[in-house]
Amino acid sequence: MSEFSVRRATVADFQELAAIDQSIWADRSVPDGEHAWRVWVEFCLVFCATSKESIIGSALAFPTTTSNLYFLHKIFVLREWRQSGVGKQLMAKLCHSLDELKVDCSLTTSPKNEKMIALSKHFGFSESQLRTRYYGTGKDRLFLTRRSPDKAPG
Repeated sequence: MSEFSVRRATVADFQELAAIDQSIWADRSVPDGEHAWRVWVEFCLVFCATSKESIIGSALAFPTTTSNLYFLHKIFVLREWRQSGVGKQLMAKLCHSLDELKVDCSLTTSPKNEKMIALSKHFGFSESQLRTRYYGTGKDRLFLTRRSPDKAPG
């Protein structure tokens, strides 16, 4: 074996890491999605919208390495439940919990996702920054940040 070193991963590493991760876990008994959701539900802010005891949507945010900052990783609603207020209620619950924690929150979305941008702005995600080529050529992302209205004195 040759020598190696360990360093903190950078943004430039994400595609290679994702490919390796997918290939290594491809034949495991616990798919990565199950593993991730199990950990997220235990250690992150995860809310579920339900109807007749079936999940129809979810919102997920987790703490980051930046002090007092969470990242809204996912918010989704089943197609047949969209435009019925489910996403708005999920975002309301999530923002209420973020406010209780007195933390800021950031998210990314496609700059073309007008519905997500409008929902985010409705809940106070007012700071925005377009990052071109975030996932590669032609894959831009809009970053939105919501400041805690009630941060503890620092």
